[in-house]
Amino acid sequence: MAGYTNKNISEAALLLRDSFIESTPAPAARPRQRQRKRNSEGRPLTSDHQEAEVLIPPAVEHWDNTRSSAADALLQELQAAEVQVPEPPTASNDWATRSIMAAERWKEARPQLLLSALASEAIQNLYCGRCHVKKAVVECKECLPSSFLCEDCDCGVHSLMALHNRRSMISGFYVPLPPTVVVHVKDGDYCHDSQARILPMRVPQNICDCSPSAISLGPGREILFVNMNGRYDLTLPEVSCSKCSAH
Repeated sequence: MAGYTNKNISEAALLLRDSFIESTPAPAARPRQRQRKRNSEGRPLTSDHQEAEVLIPPAVEHWDNTRSSAADALLQELQAAEVQVPEPPTASNDWATRSIMAAERWKEARPQLLLSALASEAIQNLYCGRCHVKKAVVECKECLPSSFLCEDCDCGVHSLMALHNRRSMISGFYVPLPPTVVVHVKDGDYCHDSQARILPMRVPQNICDCSPSAISLGPGREILFVNMNGRYDLTLPEVSCSKCSAH
């Protein structure tokens, strides 16, 4: 009974009731009859003993009442048999419908999203955000707002910030760079080169009685550093004195 409501069922029951009444034949009408009282011997009573005449209603009226009562009973049975027809599921109250609609919308939007993602990865010809002179060859997502750097500014900034997330732009597409890889210019072309990176940590300012100008900081023992972003091949900082060779 999907698609039918209680209103439709009631209208159909009323129509069936009217059809039942119209199609049921009524008995032929008989004229009204007068019946006179008789005595114990079956003879009609005289006018002195005759009682009031009794009028018998025609059978047609009795049949119409009976037929109408049967139709009303049928209508009551049909109404009692009505069932609650559930409404069709909608996206607001049915999880499966929402899932199907979401999958269809995702299928329609996926080509445009893919094009947008590819367009955002296109290499742009930009200048360094720090010196504003050289061409940018490295992007660092943590050096905001100057995220695009040339090779010299990249080495100057990230020699002490080895844990930054960097990627190269010289290949025509973005290439992730580990901390130990830098961009250099060789024979007029850009290339990747290796360079030691020091783990960012606190170091002592004085290790001897010599002048602070004699103290230098350089790479020491190689270590493996791991954090939530991954693995880093770094070196520990080593403080040394150029005068007394203390370290």
